[in-house]
Amino acid sequence: PRRRGGGGAAAGEQKKPASQLRKIFAVDDDRFNIKVMQRALMRAGFEVTIGEDGKDVIKKCVMNGDRFDMILADENMRELNGTTALVELRKYERANNIEPSPVLITSGNTSVSDMMSYYGCGAEGVIAKPINYQALPSCLHKWFNYREEHGANVFDFEADHETKMAQLQKGLPHISEDMTAVDNEPFTDSVRFGEVELFGKLDSSEYSQDVVEASRIASRRGNEDQ
Repeated sequence: PRRRGGGGAAAGEQKKPASQLRKIFAVDDDRFNIKVMQRALMRAGFEVTIGEDGKDVIKKCVMNGDRFDMILADENMRELNGTTALVELRKYERANNIEPSPVLITSGNTSVSDMMSYYGCGAEGVIAKPINYQALPSCLHKWFNYREEHGANVFDFEADHETKMAQLQKGLPHISEDMTAVDNEPFTDSVRFGEVELFGKLDSSEYSQDVVEASRIASRRGNEDQ
């Protein structure tokens, strides 16, 4: 079960925390970028663990079984890409009946094919680079609260075909004043919390097989790199 955190605030004295989001695992092979992100998130009160490659995700979250409140993973890294590592993480979670970790891909690549690949590999959204680090903490808190209330939107690439197709057409509920509706290909009914764009419903059924194929390619790549 997800760690919920604890401790009650004295009435009228302590500011209510923005969310129960505390432990973040940030992964990026650019040492300058990851240090800037780490400083910004720590300044906002987060406990931040950093990594420099997708293999760090597998080592910590799969091999060691470490759990984080949220994972921010760069896509293009030197040895193992973020999506390839994410496929292995989702397989591990599913095999062990573990609640899916909240995962966002950080990338400057946000084309239609890129977005389908991120979603097909188990990411719930993307943070486009360059990142506004001043605004990022608030955006992460808002998404975390939304996810806690409404659940994860993680594409299950190991489910049967009918289940996959139903999920791809599900979309997201529009329920919060903090959210902005966006209709960017290949998704409609998507929403944005500032820097965080979440995946919604596929705009057309023609994209469905492309999402499934993206996860297959990343899975094969992961098997080759292990």
